[in-house]
Amino acid sequence: MPRPNKAASRKGKPRKTKAKTETKKGFRDTALEEAMDSKLQQLDHMEAVDGMIEQEMADEDEADEVRKATRAEVQQRDPLGHVNIKGAMSEKTATNKQRCLVFATRGITTPEKTLLSDLRDLLPHAKNDSPLDDKKKKVDVVPQLCKLKHCHTCVLLENRKRKDTYLYLMRLRKPLTVKFYVKHIHTMNQLKMVGNAIKGSRPFLHFDQAFESQQHLRVLKPLIVDIFGTPRRHHFSRPFIDHIFCFFWLDERIWFRNYQIVEKDAGKKTEVNLLEIGPRFMMQPIYMWDKPFGGKPLWKNHLFKSPNRLRTESREGGLKYRAKVAKKAGQIKRKTELRNVEEEHMGDKYQEVFEDNYDGTHWEDEQAE
Repeated sequence: MPRPNKAASRKGKPRKTKAKTETKKGFRDTALEEAMDSKLQQLDHMEAVDGMIEQEMADEDEADEVRKATRAEVQQRDPLGHVNIKGAMSEKTATNKQRCLVFATRGITTPEKTLLSDLRDLLPHAKNDSPLDDKKKKVDVVPQLCKLKHCHTCVLLENRKRKDTYLYLMRLRKPLTVKFYVKHIHTMNQLKMVGNAIKGSRPFLHFDQAFESQQHLRVLKPLIVDIFGTPRRHHFSRPFIDHIFCFFWLDERIWFRNYQIVEKDAGKKTEVNLLEIGPRFMMQPIYMWDKPFGGKPLWKNHLFKSPNRLRTESREGGLKYRAKVAKKAGQIKRKTELRNVEEEHMGDKYQEVFEDNYDGTHWEDEQAE
């Protein structure tokens, strides 16, 4: 098949002229000029904004200097004399933005969820996060979450087999991690105590005398203070102290209690009473590491028995297994005793055979019998 002639097909079409190319170049130049003008306008706007910010900062500095001068004048006057004006007019200080990440792994039960919400209510510096999906990746995931949330400490609640509850307390600065076995959980809704406290108020922390005598508790005490103690001048805290957190040491376990401080005027003296608020729970320390969720083990509780081990010991199958093992050990013991007795008897019976002056009379008497 013959190919079409391209030259013949082009004869009827008009060719491009120079005028059209010049118009296209003109459009491009105008577009570039408009883009440049918009960029210059943006730069002018940014310079104006920077100038406004600098002016505001200068005005704030001048206002601070005026406030300091007026405060000094008022302190020099002090017309009342007995009033501490310096303490009443507190200086403007930076807020403490220390935070604690309080969350749990996926699959916790309802009492543990309510305990977690109670802890968040008690700690105004607490930060919430979604449940942790993979329990095995605590070493990698939890420190990264703390850094993303700008948290210095962490409280992680973990449930296993929907029966056993474990609690992790972790600190990033001067890293330390402690693992607890939690039991006897009683939330505020269950207790319904008479005591009450302002939400966001700062607590006193009371520790048992054992926290000063035992070495591992002396290491644990600053970690508890960092987590359960509300930081001073925190932006979510209230300037009141109306409740107290108590940590008692009994039976190698830590028992937590929360009380309201009630003051009553009784003549010249004021009576101080304590009313329990809740929640209650028990923590048994198991491990202590020098890094977040791992590292070198600093301490281990050798008296702790895992719940799985206790269940197997108390179960009927566990009792049968122990009885079977004890029976087999008794059989082996009896066999060894019988073997020893036989060896001693045979040694006494045939000892004459291996003597040099044996005449064979004893062997002939046995054959005759």
